[in-house]
Amino acid sequence: RAGSSLLAVLARRSARSVMTRSARLAGAADAAILRKPDVVAGLAQMTAEAFRNGGQGGANDLYVYGQPWGVDYAAIRAPCILWQGTKDTIVPLAAARYLASHLLGCRYVELEGAGHFWVIEHIPEILDAVAGFWPAAQRGTKATPDEGAT
Repeated sequence: RAGSSLLAVLARRSARSVMTRSARLAGAADAAILRKPDVVAGLAQMTAEAFRNGGQGGANDLYVYGQPWGVDYAAIRAPCILWQGTKDTIVPLAAARYLASHLLGCRYVELEGAGHFWVIEHIPEILDAVAGFWPAAQRGTKATPDEGAT
């Protein structure tokens, strides 16, 4: 609790400083991204908001992440994509591979040399890939001749 309270105080007082220090601790794949001024500003704003009411929420998240979730992954039928950087220092590669292998219909994409924060520089591509999961009718657009053909 003391650690989460201290982090909450630091995040509220100087979220930018917390992000700058985080960049120094991140692996090389993430450090360059976490040094960009617009990324620092955005993450600092999110960090300050996340800790606005204290650090207990973050501490609870860490506790939950370390416990078995009791999820039957094979029962999940929704299509999904799981991207994982091979140099991610936050989510272990083995954890991503395990999850992908247990989600039916999961397309697993391993990004050689990418860290945890690669997503920040690839949001348009990710949104395009995710949008491709929904038929045109659900996206509110007209179907092209290839879509919805039986």
